[in-house]
Amino acid sequence: MIAGSKAAIEAFTFALAKEVSARGIRVNAIMPGPTTTDSFTSMVAAEEQEQLKQLAPLQRLAAPHEIANAVAFLVSDDASYITGHTLHATGGFA
Repeated sequence: MIAGSKAAIEAFTFALAKEVSARGIRVNAIMPGPTTTDSFTSMVAAEEQEQLKQLAPLQRLAAPHEIANAVAFLVSDDASYITGHTLHATGGFA
């Protein structure tokens, strides 16, 4: 189910970018990995969080500011030539 949802988001992002790019509109998406938000830490048991850290290639979970930095980049002029892209801010999770 999750893999299908990811593929759908990527396809939609790419298709919408092609449709609106002539109007100077860029369309991108961010797929964040597990992130230590208040809702995440309240819903996921500490033991499960630790297991996720061990499975993560970077051996940790994302901090909210790291995902925010990815968003800030994509909306900045530094990313003015990027459209139709899905940025996987996952720390190496597939």
